[in-house]
Amino acid sequence: MAWALLLATRSRILEWSFGGFDRLHVWHRWAGTAAIVFLFLHTSSENNTRNGQTPFGVGVEEAGLVFASPAQVVLVTLVIISILRVLPYRIWRFSHLAIFVPFLFSAYHALTAERPLSEYDLTGYWLWFWSIVGVASFVYRVLVVDSGALDKRAVITSVLVGQKNVRLTLSRAQGWPRVKPGQFFYVRIGGTWREAHPFSVVQNDQNPLHVSVEMRKTGDWTDSVAARAVVGDTALVSRSYGHFRLQGTSSPTVWVAGGSGITPFLQSEATFRAFSASPTLVYFYRSESDAMGLDHLREMSDKGLLVLREVATGGSNARNMEPLTSALTPGSHVAVCGPRQLVVKVLTLSRKAKTGAVSFEIFDYRSPFGPDLNPLLKSLVRFISPQALFLKLGWLFEKDVRSQKDHQV
Repeated sequence: MAWALLLATRSRILEWSFGGFDRLHVWHRWAGTAAIVFLFLHTSSENNTRNGQTPFGVGVEEAGLVFASPAQVVLVTLVIISILRVLPYRIWRFSHLAIFVPFLFSAYHALTAERPLSEYDLTGYWLWFWSIVGVASFVYRVLVVDSGALDKRAVITSVLVGQKNVRLTLSRAQGWPRVKPGQFFYVRIGGTWREAHPFSVVQNDQNPLHVSVEMRKTGDWTDSVAARAVVGDTALVSRSYGHFRLQGTSSPTVWVAGGSGITPFLQSEATFRAFSASPTLVYFYRSESDAMGLDHLREMSDKGLLVLREVATGGSNARNMEPLTSALTPGSHVAVCGPRQLVVKVLTLSRKAKTGAVSFEIFDYRSPFGPDLNPLLKSLVRFISPQALFLKLGWLFEKDVRSQKDHQV
């Protein structure tokens, strides 16, 4: 459980160690799952400690045993809620924080329980170390990261609103020296403690002080951005995240994008000209009207800075993989961003084509282990609630709960 809390801190060192920010989410989920497995193994075992010692006395140990039982029930309940995705994201993200309570109870129980070694042996220090790590990780994540205390201020210089998309251009006097093409950062509008959402960085103009984030209207937060984001106002921006590499050491380079996963590839002309070789981009979209940044990509293609292959997936063309398979050549560097199904397909085809490294990031902030019961809950609330009440509760439910990373649909 301490590992699960530590992996949630968004540490730069951990991100580098595990090979990417998205991998931290995967290991965070597996650490939580492992905690449940070991919990059941622990509770099903029998304590036959000989010459056991209670570091703080029998009374304190019995109090820990009292705490341990409800902690188990609460922990299992919260994990099941996460696995089945019962609650809407806006409620779940707060209920998920409640896992810290059973962690405290279990840490108290572990530190005070009878054991065959004294408090000053290695086992005692080990338990104290991970208890402190878990508490410190939770406090740091909530009070420092989630509050936005480490975020940098940027000025909103442009708000472009389309039928399905919103683009914000952000400016900083110091520029964006640490932001690399393909990375992303969290943006919050309205000050600290506001809800933050991650977006890919789009550097599509020649001004080095500007970066843009382009978001598809997929839920209540993104729908309201156009109304709340005002030119001249301040937005809070986190540090840049991600190990998504647009170009590798090998040549040629093949990019694959699906839907709004195109955003990491919407770079400026100067960025395209800095590449050692013109990349090939295979762009899957439902229709031209639905494709983000298509005009910009076609312009780059006309200038010879990009080889663009478009695949409209509507109708009978949905399973057309020929533009992709013909682009994948032995030794080429591949970068893919889009739905999980597309990423898995590209990985499979890349192995068959014996390409070089494949760079990808899959962001699914809510556990994909179980079914998504959020639509069922929404239907139930709609059925039992008066229409007026349901309309007031509608902000709780996302339009699309498959992924909480707004540039991936």
